[in-house]
Amino acid sequence: MFEDFDDFSREHDQEKSEHERVAREAGSQWKLLLNLASRFASEGKAFDGHSFSWSDGLHSLILSAVAARFNKGGSIPNAPGRGYSVTFCCAPGPGEFLDDSPIRDETLSLELQFKDGAFAWSVTNYEGSLSSEVLLVEIARRLSKYHLEYEKASGC
Repeated sequence: MFEDFDDFSREHDQEKSEHERVAREAGSQWKLLLNLASRFASEGKAFDGHSFSWSDGLHSLILSAVAARFNKGGSIPNAPGRGYSVTFCCAPGPGEFLDDSPIRDETLSLELQFKDGAFAWSVTNYEGSLSSEVLLVEIARRLSKYHLEYEKASGC
């Protein structure tokens, strides 16, 4: 007789449990993504004759003159999986600041979710959610395209 309410209550409890799990694990899932990026570079991956490298200090995957910077913003109350992003930008050398890039920075906002028993990242302008491994491959692809755009715009 009251099955609809029971279903509603179970769904609420499940959502609450998933929210709490994301709150507990967001930091470790973010570190996993950074470790995957570092490993990607250390395995000698290359594109267009340039090898990827990793900067621990800048949390950046670098390809020639461009970078994908992994950004962790402050925690957002009631939204523990939000506040993460990746910005595609020019990669300054040591002690350099770049104000006149020939192309605009691009930022992907990321949100960690726990659904169907697994963590996944929801990404702006992408449908569905991506595992950390798949997300890292997408970031490397986007960085490679950004590299080509940069070279075209700078006349290289």
